Amino acid sequence: MIVLHEGTWHVAVDAADRTAVVEVFRDAGGKRLRALLGGHAPGHPPAAVPTAAVVHSALSTPLVPGLPDEFAGPVRDHLAALGRPVVIDRGAHDEVDSCEEAFRLAAEVLAEVLAPRDLAAWEERVREVVRRR
Repeated sequence: MIVLHEGTWHVAVDAADRTAVVEVFRDAGGKRLRALLGGHAPGHPPAAVPTAAVVHSALSTPLVPGLPDEFAGPVRDHLAALGRPVVIDRGAHDEVDSCEEAFRLAAEVLAEVLAPRDLAAWEERVREVVRRR
């Protein structure tokens, strides 16, 4: 797992064999933003999806498993706008601190990590995505 810190954003990425889990966390000005998405590139087998009452967080307190409908649509739309095919196979949220902005960033980071380019360079591409926020 790699944890990146860019400005007020913290991003944890666990990636292997065209699958990845991305968690984003921001604590700025008393407003916390949190999201977790996992997925794989189309045509690649998914990783085993854990089944637990809570999802361990690499960045903060545990998250609630599942991707609520209010965030699923924006994630799908953002990935479509980016033109990046990604199969989302897991999500987790915080009942208070999750928001569309955090899930859009998680989706964009996930798409960058799974992009069929030089896999060794994904860390710098992720940093660029986060810097634009």
